[in-house]
Amino acid sequence: MRRYGPRRGAADVALAERLAGTDVELHWAVVGDDPGAEGGAVACIRVGPGGGYGAHRHPTCERVVIVLSGTGVQVTADQPARFGASDFLHVPAGVGHGFSNGGPEEARLLVAYYGTHSADPAAHQPVSGDGATEGGGRATGPISWRSLPAVELGASDGFVGVRSTLVVTAETAGARRLLAGVARFAPGGTHVLHRHRTAGEALYVLDGDACWHLGPRSTATHVPAGALTSVEAGEWHGLVNRGPTEATAVFFYLGAATVGEDGYELAAA
Repeated sequence: MRRYGPRRGAADVALAERLAGTDVELHWAVVGDDPGAEGGAVACIRVGPGGGYGAHRHPTCERVVIVLSGTGVQVTADQPARFGASDFLHVPAGVGHGFSNGGPEEARLLVAYYGTHSADPAAHQPVSGDGATEGGGRATGPISWRSLPAVELGASDGFVGVRSTLVVTAETAGARRLLAGVARFAPGGTHVLHRHRTAGEALYVLDGDACWHLGPRSTATHVPAGALTSVEAGEWHGLVNRGPTEATAVFFYLGAATVGEDGYELAAA
């Protein structure tokens, strides 16, 4: 398990140059560091009022965006769509899109990528106009996770006191190698030690400051609200909420678009 704060590498500089916001802060969690191979990345981006990024496309990777707070307009392959907190958007590879924050408050976005060059903003291609006809395909969204049902997960699958909402999958949005959802952990709620043999996973804690990320030797790392973590395919991990209130986390499978193709496996008791 890796926990990431603001990173100041070349990729961040390249992305920051494309953002016109007066207040931009970047957090990255990268699964797979080879830019020539398939891999995943998650960025937490803060865009100030009046800021945003112009229409562009990612020729070799798809993208999922969730608005954590604030509002904005996402330019997609169809019509500009207004997004607010809790809304998800799925953008297939090659589809032009952009974002502008026309509201009075800072907008915070959580953006997941999967494909080749997924963590290299310098590989993103600008498009002319609003990008409506560039790249083909269609974006799906906005989809508010709060409007979708939450399913109680079972102990036989390694869950105690956990409800889950799948938002972006192959079935719901035509995703190919990305899955996004929201998990809610009751006080004491636990996802026991497990791994995804064929997909990485990234997790962002929305609220609840008492979550702990479990390791294979019963070690635990504090994951407070606002923390972004990731594990690579095959890495054992788990999560427990040790606080008195419910905790909520956004999760991404990086390399799988359905439950089952990630190679889920529980650790031996």
